[in-house]
Amino acid sequence: MSTISFKKIQEEFLGIRWIGYYVLLVFIYLLTIYFANVGINSKWYELIKRPSWEPGWIVITVVALIVYSLSFYGLFLAFENIYDNPEENKEVYSFFMISITLVTGILGIWTYLFYIAHQIGIATIFLILGFALYFAVVVLLLRVNLFAGLLNILYLLWLGYYLAFSIWIYINNPQSLRGITITF
Repeated sequence: MSTISFKKIQEEFLGIRWIGYYVLLVFIYLLTIYFANVGINSKWYELIKRPSWEPGWIVITVVALIVYSLSFYGLFLAFENIYDNPEENKEVYSFFMISITLVTGILGIWTYLFYIAHQIGIATIFLILGFALYFAVVVLLLRVNLFAGLLNILYLLWLGYYLAFSIWIYINNPQSLRGITITF
């Protein structure tokens, strides 16, 4: 079991060089929540056909808090392993930071395209990219710290739920409600 080193957290994660990064992530999360809230309360959202397995905003919020908390705890555990040998794990650390930032940005874009711009096909393509990238993160996490990887499989399942949700909405709604038609 790893011990929590608050000095290490303060030096690395709360250091002055990371403040802008965390402000950016918080801004993206808040913007994503805003887009989703505006979209769910819109006339468009009332008009689209939604799957029977859509649990509702309150359940989604509670599950999101649990999934994000477990995911971040898993990332913390993985970073603890990386700190034990920082020179050897420099590329792994960089990959995690870049990937997590990109996935957060992709989810922000998905939320805007889905709930605000009503471009379900394009939003789904972004979510496929986010899912693939986070799949690579989970595979690497499983190598670095098995428990951290397992905790982040929950987040991957969360992304999978929204991917299935997007695909369902795209397939089961007329073009006027789903935006640009995507053909493969």
